[in-house]
Amino acid sequence: MLISFTYAVFFMLAFVADLLPLIKFTRQISTLTKMSVKTIGSVSLTDSEKQRILLGNSSQIFKQSLKIGAIVVLILVIGYLIMLVANFFQLVKRAVFFNFVESIGGITVSVLAFCSYFLIKRVYVRARL
Repeated sequence: MLISFTYAVFFMLAFVADLLPLIKFTRQISTLTKMSVKTIGSVSLTDSEKQRILLGNSSQIFKQSLKIGAIVVLILVIGYLIMLVANFFQLVKRAVFFNFVESIGGITVSVLAFCSYFLIKRVYVRARL
């Protein structure tokens, strides 16, 4: 029961994480970082122009990082709500669940749940085309 519940919880969390634009924000941070490195290495820009561009880039990187942090908090809240529902219906005790998740077996089950979600998604997308 505990293993299947853990698998289901992490499978649902993978689904939620997939719906959220984490990759988009990460790519934007990567692009801004590359632009900043090019700006620093540019010989055609004056120092004041470089400073203005880098300040804008760093501001955008900070905003994107805050968005990623908010998404991570949202995923944690959803996971916590799932645990509250499970505790309410007495499916699994919270302490037992977290002790299992912290073990090697729990980590393995959570990784398998995430991998199987994305594998099933990939097979579904290919079958649909």
